[in-house]
Amino acid sequence: MFFKDSGKAHSKYHTPNKALIYQCIWACVLVFTGSFDLLTDLVVIAGFLFYGLVVFGVIILRVRNKDIFRPYKTWGYPIVPLVFVVVCIVLMVVSFIQSPAKAGMGMLLIFTGLPFYYFWKAKNNKLEKQELLDDKTVD
Repeated sequence: MFFKDSGKAHSKYHTPNKALIYQCIWACVLVFTGSFDLLTDLVVIAGFLFYGLVVFGVIILRVRNKDIFRPYKTWGYPIVPLVFVVVCIVLMVVSFIQSPAKAGMGMLLIFTGLPFYYFWKAKNNKLEKQELLDDKTVD
């Protein structure tokens, strides 16, 4: 989704060094934009949003794909995951009630990533289509 070279591993250390550099730059930008307390609040708000979405996605996949082998089963399924999703929703609502400005900033920060996501997705799809066309040969 991002720069293609960001997914490549370093030849000696086997780590995604360019991705780590990009992450470091982004972290520095975030640090200089506000207080540490604000950053932790934004991370918590975003975290519970995504935790809830992931667990809800697992529930949906288990309903749609009933016959797939699952080596791990959640204790108390589906009650425990549903309770977790409800708790995440409650925490999000409480965040918006207690501090609407911070919660709004957190959501804004998350949703500002959507244009970048669609940009990189379109760019990568275009590159993949071009590579497929280049690979085809006429006999």
